[in-house]
Amino acid sequence: MSTSFHVRQKPGGNWPRHIYQVIRVSEKKTQVGFIFVLILLVGMGVGSYQATHKLREAAQREAQLTTAIAKLETITSLLNDADDAQRSYVMTGEQRYVQPFHDQVQAIDRDLRDLRVLVADYFGQQQKIDELQPLIATQLAEIAKTIAVREREGFEPAQQMILAQEDEHLTDDIDTFIEELRNNQEQALIQRAIESDARERDMILNISLGSFVAIVIAAYAALLINRAIRNLKQIDRNLRKSRDQLEIILQGVADGITVHDSTNLLIYANAAAARALGYPTVSALLATPATEMMQRLEIADELGQPLLATQLPEQALRGEQSAETILRFRTVATDEERWMVVKTTPAFDEHGHVQYTISIFHDITERVQAYQTLERRVEERTHEIERRRKVAEGLRDIMTILNSNRPLDEILGSIVTQACL
Repeated sequence: MSTSFHVRQKPGGNWPRHIYQVIRVSEKKTQVGFIFVLILLVGMGVGSYQATHKLREAAQREAQLTTAIAKLETITSLLNDADDAQRSYVMTGEQRYVQPFHDQVQAIDRDLRDLRVLVADYFGQQQKIDELQPLIATQLAEIAKTIAVREREGFEPAQQMILAQEDEHLTDDIDTFIEELRNNQEQALIQRAIESDARERDMILNISLGSFVAIVIAAYAALLINRAIRNLKQIDRNLRKSRDQLEIILQGVADGITVHDSTNLLIYANAAAARALGYPTVSALLATPATEMMQRLEIADELGQPLLATQLPEQALRGEQSAETILRFRTVATDEERWMVVKTTPAFDEHGHVQYTISIFHDITERVQAYQTLERRVEERTHEIERRRKVAEGLRDIMTILNSNRPLDEILGSIVTQACL
C-alpha cells in the first residue's frame, strides 16, 4: 500500500522540540570542540611566533658574536701589519711603508667602534674593550713615534725604540686582552647556541604536543559530528516511519481532517476531507487558494445562516475550542449538498501560543437525507390519515341522517351536501 503525506510545508517551519534539543546539544558540543581547537591553534601560533622571534634574536646575537670574533681577528692582524710596517720602514726608510700604517690605524679605530656596538649587550666585554682600547692607542702612538724618529734621526735611534717596545711587553698585553675577549665571546657564542638548541627543542615539543592535542580534539569533534549525524539520521528514519504510520491511520479514518497553521493557511488534509469539500484529490484541495475555495463552496449552519470557510479556524486561532456544529456544504458548480458535523480544536506550542487548528468533519449527509425522507413520509401519512378520518366522519354523519325520521328529500339533500364537503 503506497501512502503519501499530504502536507504543505511552510518556509522556516518549527522543528519538533526534541529534535531541536538534539541538534542544539550536538551544535554546542561541536562548537566547544572547535573553540578549544581554535584556542589551541592560536596559542600554538602565538607560542611559535614568540619562539621564532627568540630564535631569530638568538641567531642575530650569535651572528653578532661571530662578527665580533672576526673583528678581534682583524684587529690583531692589523696590529701585526702596523708593527711590520714600522719595522720595514725603520730598516729601509722607504715611504711606501708609512701610508699603509696610517690606513691600518684608521681601520683599527673603525673596527674598535664596530666591536663596541657588537658587544653592547655584554657588560663584561665592554669593560675589556675599555681596557684594551688605551693599550692599542699606546702601541699605535709608539709606532707613530718610532716612524717619526726614523724620519728625523735615522736608523739607530729608531732601532733602539723598537727594542725598548719589546722590553715593555705591550704587544703581549694586547694579545692577552684580545685572547680573553675572544674566549669570552666564544663562550657566549657556545652558551647562545645551547640556549637556541633548547628553545628549538622546546618549540618543536610544544608544536608537536599542541598538534597532537589539536588532532585529538578535532578527532573528538569529528566523532561528535558523526554521532550527531547518525542521531539525526535515526531521528529522520523514526519520523518518516511515524509519519507513514500516521498517514495510514489518517487516510483510513472515515472522518475528514484538516489542519491550518497560525496564519490560517491550510497545510494538511486527508482524502476524506478532500471528498467532503468536493475535491477529487488532496493535492487539488491544498493547491486551491482560500478565496477560490470560498467561491466554490457555500457553507451554512443547520438553520440556513451563511458562514465563511475561515470562521471556524479563526475561532480556534483565538484559542477557543468550538462545539460540534452541523454545517451544510453546497458545491456551487454541481449544486451537490453535503451535511457535516464539524469540530475545530486549537493546538498550542510550548509557549502557549496557538500553532495549529485541527478540524474534524463527520459526514452525516445520509443521515440527514434519511431524516428528510422520513419527514416527507410522515407528512404524507399524516395527510392520508386526516383524509380517512374525514371520510369516516362523513360516513358516520350519513348513517345518522339515514336513520333519522326526516323526509326523503331532506335526507337526500343532506347526503349530497355531506358528499360535497
